[in-house]
Amino acid sequence: MVRTSEHDDLRDSILEALQSSAMPLSGEQIAHDQGVSRAAVWKCIEELREHGVRIEAKPRRGYQLAAPGDYLTKAGILSLLPDWIAERMDIAMLPCTESTNDDAKRWARDGAHEFSVVLADEQTKGKGRRGKSFASPAGTGVYLSIVLRPEMSIPDTTVLTALAGVAVCRALEETTDARPAIKWVNDVYLGTRKVCGILTEGEVDFESGELAWAVVGIGINVYDPCIDGDVDSSIDIGHLFDLKAPERRNAVAAKVIEEFASWYTTADPEQVIEQYRRLSNLMGLKVVVKQGRETDGRQARVKGIADDLGLEVAFDDGETCVLRSGDVSITPLWDTAT
Repeated sequence: MVRTSEHDDLRDSILEALQSSAMPLSGEQIAHDQGVSRAAVWKCIEELREHGVRIEAKPRRGYQLAAPGDYLTKAGILSLLPDWIAERMDIAMLPCTESTNDDAKRWARDGAHEFSVVLADEQTKGKGRRGKSFASPAGTGVYLSIVLRPEMSIPDTTVLTALAGVAVCRALEETTDARPAIKWVNDVYLGTRKVCGILTEGEVDFESGELAWAVVGIGINVYDPCIDGDVDSSIDIGHLFDLKAPERRNAVAAKVIEEFASWYTTADPEQVIEQYRRLSNLMGLKVVVKQGRETDGRQARVKGIADDLGLEVAFDDGETCVLRSGDVSITPLWDTAT
């Protein structure tokens, strides 16, 4: 099971209560509603302030958020999930962590059941494919990792990343006016800007040769992560919304979890691959392919996506191949000439 303390859950519940209330809430009222002491409430309020939540204490009236915010909360996410999903989810909500994938992997090794989910408001060591970092500042994104125990062999696990990409696109179509697309192999884009990265990790049972568990990490830029100048804004980083609104991140997180759970429990690999192809933003485009330790790369045109999710390309010198590893970047102007 995912392990969070009662104190962590209390802090989350208090934040959700403050976010949901248009009026100040007294410490006495919060303590009564939560079934705890006023001292416990005060401690949680102070911890929330330490994590950047601006909470005002109004004399003889109570606590209130200083300004409308958009705070991730376990209670808020669960309230937006269908019952059949909420009942099987074990969700941990962390104010800050190094990496939700690392947390989820530890919990998986400790026996966490399938669909245990860890979310964080901030990651200090968020990571992407091939050792790259993933910027995860507080208050701007949805960073979550899902523990899975699929019955599949290692060659089949690439479909988990594809499934996550499809689920994210479907979720963003539901919660925004945008038309997201997947850039092979694990990024979701809006236009020419990356708004989501996906990282799948796992551990093999050496006796059976099958996957003991897998962790699918999803990081989404709901708001601009570059706004405070802590992220390199020269790269192709995008975001979903310009202005913050209460419960927006909870809605995105809940819809991603719902879409992932629905596809994972009902779709077969062929359906996932078909949708992945439909959502690809590389078809027919010229790309630069880098494999291994190559620094310059080679130009190629994308011809399709194979049944094993490899990228089918034709290089400028006439060579064709199916890429199953490496990186591709779209050439300037999104060249679509034949």
